[in-house]
Amino acid sequence: MSISIRFGRIEDTEAIMQFMDRHWRRGHILSRCRDLLLYEFAERERINFALAWRNDRLVGLFGFIKYNRRPIPDLAGSLWKVTETEKSPLLGMKLRQFVIDNVPHRFFSAPGAGPQTKPIYQVIGMNWARMSHWFMLNQEMDKLDFRLAKFDGDLPISQKKESVVGRWSVRKVEDDKELKRFPFEKFDNTLPFKDAEYVRHRFFNYPIYDYQVWHVQGGHGQALYVTRLANHGDACALRMVDYYGDEECLPAVGTALHQQMRNSCAEYVDFVSFGFPQALMSEAGFLELDLDDESIIIPNYFEPFERRNVPVYCVFDPVPNGFEFRMCKADGDQDRPNSK
Repeated sequence: MSISIRFGRIEDTEAIMQFMDRHWRRGHILSRCRDLLLYEFAERERINFALAWRNDRLVGLFGFIKYNRRPIPDLAGSLWKVTETEKSPLLGMKLRQFVIDNVPHRFFSAPGAGPQTKPIYQVIGMNWARMSHWFMLNQEMDKLDFRLAKFDGDLPISQKKESVVGRWSVRKVEDDKELKRFPFEKFDNTLPFKDAEYVRHRFFNYPIYDYQVWHVQGGHGQALYVTRLANHGDACALRMVDYYGDEECLPAVGTALHQQMRNSCAEYVDFVSFGFPQALMSEAGFLELDLDDESIIIPNYFEPFERRNVPVYCVFDPVPNGFEFRMCKADGDQDRPNSK
């Protein structure tokens, strides 16, 4: 029985959901929430998965997401799985290559890669990196008041410089129509390139999480950053999940985040990312979590909640000269719920 590979279709939705439940994780949200699956992956009549079929049985899939609506967009890899019983050699690689060959794109990157895929990506010449987990604590809280984060010793204190927010304007973007004011094309050399439609679809219209998009501007720089509150019990954390724009805005963003954290009574702000300069992150007030040391724990998993440090890895194409690569927590299909 030979294997055929093709793109997903709307009529394959139930088969994909059943595959997720049986072979990815029992009860995974994408195996139960048809609307979310279609929201994230449907593109007109196509579902953005390469599907491997052995006769009428789905035996593997590779998902992808477009970062913009250009004819040749930047691309994110997503869910990638072949059944444990499938004996066809290199079927997973064939699924990925089907997407690479048949979806025109400028750049490929993805967060959330499993450690077991590291040798595969290295063989095909891609970069592999562990993302940084930055955090900023609510210094108005006593150590004993923390319910999410955990510290064996004293609370770590950032060395943030005096606020520079007076030279900057930071405001919430209340309506997605306001995105037309942001110069997305100015950041064409930032990989992956995201456009207004991506931000609108990913954050303003997302069917489950409540995201807040912020615009910071001052001098010759401006940026967008995105936050949401993550709750567990009666405690919460403020999470920055995306940042797009000039790096010089980071110190002002840090000042604004500190105030937003206090206003929401969050224990901490965190930002899982790659490609942001350590000096500017420190100036913004962030500390970098040592993911190999359990004396400080800044949880990453909230659904279900796990009080432990979790490394997040990303993969990306070689970065051309003159371009800059950044990866944020909400890129690809990350920062979605695992339960409903």
